[in-house]
Amino acid sequence: MNFGICNSQKIVKRVGDIKISVAGYSFDEKQKKKKTFKIEHYYDSLGNKLESIQYGKHHFNKLRVIGYVEQNSYNLNKLQKVINYISHCKSCEFYKTYKELSYDIENRLVEINKFDQNDSLITTINYIYYENIKETHYESSVYLQEIYDSENRIIERNELFEKTNKIRWQNIFQYTDNCRIGNFQTFYGDGDENSKKEIYCYDTLNRIISKNIISNYKTKVEYLYSNDGFIKEVRQFDCFDDSNEYELVYLLKYKVRIKSKKPKIEIVNKINSSFLNE
Repeated sequence: MNFGICNSQKIVKRVGDIKISVAGYSFDEKQKKKKTFKIEHYYDSLGNKLESIQYGKHHFNKLRVIGYVEQNSYNLNKLQKVINYISHCKSCEFYKTYKELSYDIENRLVEINKFDQNDSLITTINYIYYENIKETHYESSVYLQEIYDSENRIIERNELFEKTNKIRWQNIFQYTDNCRIGNFQTFYGDGDENSKKEIYCYDTLNRIISKNIISNYKTKVEYLYSNDGFIKEVRQFDCFDDSNEYELVYLLKYKVRIKSKKPKIEIVNKINSSFLNE
C-alpha cells in the first residue's frame, strides 16, 4: 500500500491535554536574532508524548510549512509504536516509516524494529542487559555499552566494535554533590583523535540548570524553569578563544498550554526529560 500523502492536514491530529510549543532562535555576530526552528509537542495527562509537529523542510525551510510529524501510541503506559512522516521539499509527498517496540517481563526495552511505508523491515535495534550494564546493538560494525554504579548512575559510556570489542570512543563520568562530569575521548587510531569535558550541574530538585562543554572551544548552556516547573528557556553561549567572553548563539523558548488541571511535578519532570534527554 502506498502511504504517500501530499497534505499534512491529513496527517496531524493535534490532540492531548498538554501542548508545548518550542521556538528556536539563532544570533549572528551582531546579536541579531533570527527564528530558525519551530515544533509543537502534544502530551496526555500522564506525560506521554502523543504527537510532535515540526515546521520547515530540508530543502524548503519555511516555518509555516509542516515538514515532519511523529505520532506515538502506548499500551499500559509503555511506548509501543512510533509513526514518522517526513517531507524534504516544497512539493514532496510525506514518506512514512514506523517503529515497533518490544519489552521483556521486567518492562525493559529489548527490541525496536523499523519499517518502511510498504511494511518492509529496515533495521532492528536490540538491547541486552547484564548486571549494571546495558548494550545497544544496531546491526552495524559498532555497538553502545553503558555501565552504571550501585545508585543506577551512568559511570561509563563506550562505543565498541562488534567483532573485537575494542573501544572506538569512551565517555567516563564522575559525580560531585550537584554535578556530573564527563570526560570524552576517541580512539580512532587515525591520528585525528579528539577529547572534551562536559560538566552537567543540577538544582536541589535534581533538574539540570547548566552544561559546560570544553573542547577546542567552549560552550555554556543555561536551563530556566517556570514557576510550574516546566522548562521555559535554554540558552547556549559559545567562546572561541581564551578570553572567557561568551556570546549568545542560540535560544530555545517553550510555551505551555494545559487543557485540564495542572499536572503533578512527576509528570512535569517526565515531560521535561523528553526534551532534555539528560
